[in-house]
Amino acid sequence: AAGSTLVNCTIADNRAAHAAAGLVCTLVKNRTPPLLRNCIVQGNSLSGDGSASEYSVSDADSTGLAPTFEHCLAPVALAGTGNVQATARFRDASYTPFQRSPGVNAGSTAGCGGILSTTDVLGRPRVVGAAIDIGAVEADPLGMRFQMR
Repeated sequence: AAGSTLVNCTIADNRAAHAAAGLVCTLVKNRTPPLLRNCIVQGNSLSGDGSASEYSVSDADSTGLAPTFEHCLAPVALAGTGNVQATARFRDASYTPFQRSPGVNAGSTAGCGGILSTTDVLGRPRVVGAAIDIGAVEADPLGMRFQMR
């Protein structure tokens, strides 16, 4: 939606038949383009041929605008501040990053104000380590945890 802000999202492993599989932005005159901060956008592809389609921007009204990416991670170059061109490495299907994944401690809390949650989507503390992680899940500082029964 116009003027939307996405913070600490993981947009990954989506498939679509047309346009883009990950993030689709349609820019409209007199509307603020979306802002993505501390987000991962990767592994999205078109279902027909499997080609990468991380995101698509449609400038319907020739606004000349584009979404803003700040401290985001993607395998393609993103224009903006603090972005990382790399592929996140996840430990499992919960999208928990490995401790040495490129998005760990690479995010920023600047400008997040009251929209930053104190926990990630798994209920763990949002900031663990030197800085906030990029993506929806904070890395587990202890690596893999085992539960004894």
